[in-house]
Amino acid sequence: MKKIFMGILLLAITGAWAVNHPFPQNSNYDGRGIIATNASATTIKSKFDSWLGNHYVEEGNEARIKFDQPDYTVSEGIAYAMIAMVYLSDNSKSYQSQFDKLWNYYKNRRNANGLMNWKIQGFNTSCNGNDCNGATDGDLDVAFALAMGSYQFKNNKSYMADAKDLIGRIRTHEIESNSPHILKPGDMWNAKYNPSYFSPAHMDLFKSIDNAGASRWTAALADNYTMMKANQHGTTGLHSDWCNKDGSVNGPDEFGYEGIRIPWRVSMGYLWYGHSDAKLMMDKMANWIKSKYPNPSNIGSEFNRSSGNAMHNYSTGGFTGAFASTMLTNSANQSYLNSAYTALMSINASNAYYHGGLQILNALLITGNMPNLATNTPGSGTGNTGPGQATGSDIIDDLEDGDHITKWGGEWYTYNDHEDGANSTVSPLTAKTPQKILFSPTAGGAPGSTGYSAKITYSLDQGTFEHDPFVGLGMNLRADEKYHDLSSCTEIQYKYKGSAHRFRVESNSVEDFNYHGLEQSDATSWTTVSLGWNDLFQENWGPTAPTADINSSGVKAFSWQVQGETGLSGDLAIDDVVCIGGKGDASGSSGTTPGGNTSSSSSSPGGNTDPGGNTSSSSSSPGGNTNPGGNTTPGGSDKEGYVSGFNIWGVYVDKLGSTVSPDEGESPVVVENGKNVAKADMTVLAEPKWEEGVDLDYPFVGMMMQFKKTGTENLSAVKTIKITYKSSGNIRMALEQTGLTDGNEYGIDLVPQASYGEVIIAITDLEQPSWATVKAINMAATKQVKWELKESTGGTGSISIQSLEFVGYNPESGGGTTPGGNTTPGGTTTPGTTKEGYVGDFNIWGVYVDKIGSTVSPDAGESPVVIEGGINVAKADMTVLAEPTWVEGADLEYPFVGMMMQLKTTGTENLSAVTAIKLTYKSSGNIRMALEQTGLGDGAEYGIDLTPQATLTTVTIPISTLAQPDWVSGTQVKAINMAATKQVKWELKESTGGTGSITISGIEFVGYTPSTGSGNNTPVLENNVVQNMSIKAVASGLSLQSTRSGMVKVSVHNIYGQVLFNQNNHLEAGVNYIALPQLKQGVYVVRVSSYGQHASRIISIK
Repeated sequence: MKKIFMGILLLAITGAWAVNHPFPQNSNYDGRGIIATNASATTIKSKFDSWLGNHYVEEGNEARIKFDQPDYTVSEGIAYAMIAMVYLSDNSKSYQSQFDKLWNYYKNRRNANGLMNWKIQGFNTSCNGNDCNGATDGDLDVAFALAMGSYQFKNNKSYMADAKDLIGRIRTHEIESNSPHILKPGDMWNAKYNPSYFSPAHMDLFKSIDNAGASRWTAALADNYTMMKANQHGTTGLHSDWCNKDGSVNGPDEFGYEGIRIPWRVSMGYLWYGHSDAKLMMDKMANWIKSKYPNPSNIGSEFNRSSGNAMHNYSTGGFTGAFASTMLTNSANQSYLNSAYTALMSINASNAYYHGGLQILNALLITGNMPNLATNTPGSGTGNTGPGQATGSDIIDDLEDGDHITKWGGEWYTYNDHEDGANSTVSPLTAKTPQKILFSPTAGGAPGSTGYSAKITYSLDQGTFEHDPFVGLGMNLRADEKYHDLSSCTEIQYKYKGSAHRFRVESNSVEDFNYHGLEQSDATSWTTVSLGWNDLFQENWGPTAPTADINSSGVKAFSWQVQGETGLSGDLAIDDVVCIGGKGDASGSSGTTPGGNTSSSSSSPGGNTDPGGNTSSSSSSPGGNTNPGGNTTPGGSDKEGYVSGFNIWGVYVDKLGSTVSPDEGESPVVVENGKNVAKADMTVLAEPKWEEGVDLDYPFVGMMMQFKKTGTENLSAVKTIKITYKSSGNIRMALEQTGLTDGNEYGIDLVPQASYGEVIIAITDLEQPSWATVKAINMAATKQVKWELKESTGGTGSISIQSLEFVGYNPESGGGTTPGGNTTPGGTTTPGTTKEGYVGDFNIWGVYVDKIGSTVSPDAGESPVVIEGGINVAKADMTVLAEPTWVEGADLEYPFVGMMMQLKTTGTENLSAVTAIKLTYKSSGNIRMALEQTGLGDGAEYGIDLTPQATLTTVTIPISTLAQPDWVSGTQVKAINMAATKQVKWELKESTGGTGSITISGIEFVGYTPSTGSGNNTPVLENNVVQNMSIKAVASGLSLQSTRSGMVKVSVHNIYGQVLFNQNNHLEAGVNYIALPQLKQGVYVVRVSSYGQHASRIISIK
């Protein structure tokens, strides 16, 4: 019988406190400003430990932090880690030893002024050239860390004396001696100044430590505030990366990788000391960013100060953290601050030296965990990550009874990666079939419940698996493995000892196995983890990531997964799994989702994992070729579980002895020759088995694809179904619709095909069976498509589906869970792709505008591609002034404004074979479409005036109808040059003033056939060549082995989807080497594309 204990569980702390101000300090900064109210201390500490594990290296009594160039270390990195170590030390884990080793590294590499040479290779003690001498930001932060360390660590050695000495050296060598007393960038140069070095809280603190220099610190504080206010942009509130003494910009007018440190530093000035100038600056920036990004999850990276446009649309720990910190100075920002903190913590930046470090520092300040320890009350922290348990709880399983059953009848289980081709071992290994093997708890547990724990030992072996190998330990909550309501629990708590792992919560809000979770670091002693639902995040892969909200009312299982490189071995023990704040005993919800993918003794049907350890297709890495939600051309999507944009696939079978493979409840989607296909093998017995209540006359077995989890789909606009399949036996395809079920459905018998072939089936060709009650087809309420074996007297059959398209399906007219068009490899599409940034098969879209007052929306630098009516369109609104604004050097007679689509990142494209351009557009005003080609520029391009269209209309424009403008004469008259086409542009031609707009939903170059080489004068690699290509990491680059020559695009992404490298390459048959920019240690996704054919591989840089 399970031991159920209700009540208060006391936090057991043994021995003296290791620190004076244990983390979390939970300060409210004496009522100045606000802090995030949805924060979890465990999350911050876990992220820091992960970051530290990736960047902290020891040698003897020294330690360093690996820079972006891992062989190097910079003083700022030493400082970031030291500051975090001060504030994250608690009663169970003090970082003082590591703190001391970092300080030793700094001390042993000082120049004649007593300041660390800012950049050092490895553990060398000497520097080279420009890497020598001090960097003011790193020196300020190290001095600050030493001062706070003197208040934090009980055995504080000589930290305050060291801080005082370093502060005096900074004052002497890194502040301008003459007024204005601006912080210099270092001790040996002052050609320009860095606003992000200004640290008002540090400087105010230093006044009280460096008594001899108090007046200089006071003057420097005032003078730097004057410079900062002058530098801040009047509209956006953004500062520049570099400036002059008077605050004027020195360099690009950008808020970039330097400037993102300003909000963390300046907000501290208000939170610690109430600096009014700090509040004014942060309030201005906060108001702008809230208006620019109502959803902080969308905050981009690197900004033009004047336009406010982001140069990159991806989020980073540094930029998201910076803008979150701007919220701290005004209580009106509370809601946005909480959302911004959630967005910040959803970013996995542990592999990123710079953004990971800034993520931690901003998170500490935002959550009240970077107070002034000189005035903070000692012992005020709660230290909630140490040994022990929280209060007010319901034990899910404490394992004290020594069995494998959890509170509500679920079972503990283990799993490995063998289904994916890996050879990892885990002990004990449970199983359901062919013989059930139960989990056995291990004697000995966490302090306070010492009877038993759930413990595994493991050894990882990658085998032929293309991702890192994995093993795991899990617990189903219910005996029936259905979902359970844990919404009354405010946190889930457990204790662990052993290996680093990812804790995962399997809820019914996730269908692709990218479950919400959080990484935990190695623990040599029992450690307690308490996680709120908001602390758990999806990783950045899969169709729902990272947008799906966790559903605490529908939880099926918890799991603890270990993943790493071949050769990693160890053990992991789990104990005392507790629901905090509630009873967690509500009744469970029913069942599983269609397709029946359920947790069992293995990680999932198909079992494959992505780099973070969650289950997915082996080819589902970021950068895959699937258009989310959309149908794809034959060849299959490489997103796990998807065929042609649909992912609710399943099989079904009667109770009369008929059989189906895969088993009922498993997904029929598999990878076949590098492509996803839905596949089922079926048998109906000649003599069905009798079962009470079952009609022997009607055996059935089949495969199905359901449009939506619940309800029906409106397919009224569908006129034909295009399907690529192969089959054997008597397979009938039918549509299950409202009012048409139980065999009455409209359908058609498929002609058996030994190999894949495409057929087009008219809806008018679908019929009910001859015996059915006649009813009208109901396309407006279609639930699913099914392929059933019709062999009532016994027989076998099979069906494999490579692609499926509902032709005429238009989401704008009310249909559809799968908006999107079907792409045709080679550059043509039907209107309606929803692949991010794409219209048709093209994704280099932009706008341009003159400098004499014309305007364009979106702004120059922003993409014009938006979703409108459920499909992607490229859209621009343009205006030319009747009286242009005079600008020196600009020609007032030739205003211009337009939208463009570039065919390639660099160079031109050969469109010699193109006979016409098919364009789907709507427009207003006088819009001219023209082709920019080599030798034809400055308005002399071949083009045509578009007829305004009020609604999206498809027109075919023969190339022969394109002409140069009427005013072209003399040497400007040239032949059209289709072989060297760079871009297409749509320009507003209103020289005397006017407005216009253009919206494009599809563009096709008719006759452009890359498969014959006419598209770019290079051979195109077929799908099998690309999919089977060997792609490996080698020294400073990639090795690509191809069976034939051809042009490919090679891109490298980090695990957050950020593109780090993108280049066109001509491959030769055999082994090809591609040099890469210097990548630090970590996991990357390499994507190789050749005109609609794609391959993605996971590589690991050691």
